[in-house]
Amino acid sequence: MRNVTIAAAALLAVGLSAGPASAQGGNVCYLADPENGDDFALRLNVKPEGPLSRGPERPRSVAYSVYGKIAEPTATSRVVPISGSVVVGVRSAAVMELTAFSSFYGCDSSEASSTPRQWACDQRIVSQLSNLSQKIILTRVDPRREELCRAAPTPR
Repeated sequence: MRNVTIAAAALLAVGLSAGPASAQGGNVCYLADPENGDDFALRLNVKPEGPLSRGPERPRSVAYSVYGKIAEPTATSRVVPISGSVVVGVRSAAVMELTAFSSFYGCDSSEASSTPRQWACDQRIVSQLSNLSQKIILTRVDPRREELCRAAPTPR
């Protein structure tokens, strides 16, 4: 019993010393704020890539790669690939940049997490006919309970 307790304490110490940002990542789903007229889900796989700065004189930042899909609730459940990155500063904030075809997302969170509860985003859609820019709130949801998070790609 004593060996199990020592092993558990050692694992806990290793997890705590790695810092809060290094243990994050995973597969998450966000829903766009329907009050803004947006109705889509982002299913993202967030993978830690490593620290961006080192040394005691600077706060440490950690980079994450992001890939996944945007699912829109159309008759065919349109699914579009998306990719980008997240940078998290320890005890500060997080930023995320995503690209999906002609849509670009620049997002911020006051939560120092690669998968915060909420992102505040500026969405830009660029085309030959127009340039649209709008504010979007993305809220993390349980993908098992949200059908749109489980949408599969369909042929065009």
